[in-house]
Amino acid sequence: MKTKLLSIFASAAGLFLAAVQPAFGAFISPTVGFSVTPSALNVAGCAPSISGKLGNTVVNLGAAQTYNLFTVAPAGSCPGNYAQETLTLTFTVTGTGVTATTSNPTETGLYTARYTFPTLLCALGDSASTHGQSDCVSWDPAHSLIEFALGGADLGYYLDITLHDAVDWNIVPTVTYHIVTTPLLLTPEPGSLALLGLGLAGLAASRRRKQ
Repeated sequence: MKTKLLSIFASAAGLFLAAVQPAFGAFISPTVGFSVTPSALNVAGCAPSISGKLGNTVVNLGAAQTYNLFTVAPAGSCPGNYAQETLTLTFTVTGTGVTATTSNPTETGLYTARYTFPTLLCALGDSASTHGQSDCVSWDPAHSLIEFALGGADLGYYLDITLHDAVDWNIVPTVTYHIVTTPLLLTPEPGSLALLGLGLAGLAASRRRKQ
């Protein structure tokens, strides 16, 4: 009986490990793109302009790569000398023979700008914000890392997308793309977890009987 329980545990552990191991085959570099939408919270004339948006990017295996995401430029002036917008980014991953799934492809961030003193708290210490003009982009920390599970020939690989906060006057937030084999956000399938739990429960029961 003990041998059978150990066998169940070993099988469950094997299935669990298989869920996070890369499959053998030719790796296909995925292409990442995104859209950005401001919330238009402010009155006309206060919304920032967004330019220089990063285009579709082919992500290869290897070291993490960081890119300029876009440039956010404050409006010319705003009533009360203060402006804010919620920026919403939605990422997509495409490629020949590649599928991608994720639970959180969308990230939000708060853009704030002040045109006179006092300097925004998020910009304190920034050399470009010393004259009272300051602006910042702060991403929601709960989703600052977005992870895609790749499919097709890339089954077992994961694309991690990390967004970085930015501070300056006319700011350029950055993004880092990195393909990994160990997921940080995705969890094993419920079936694998159930098998692993069954194996652990059986092993515990066996030890209790032995005692």
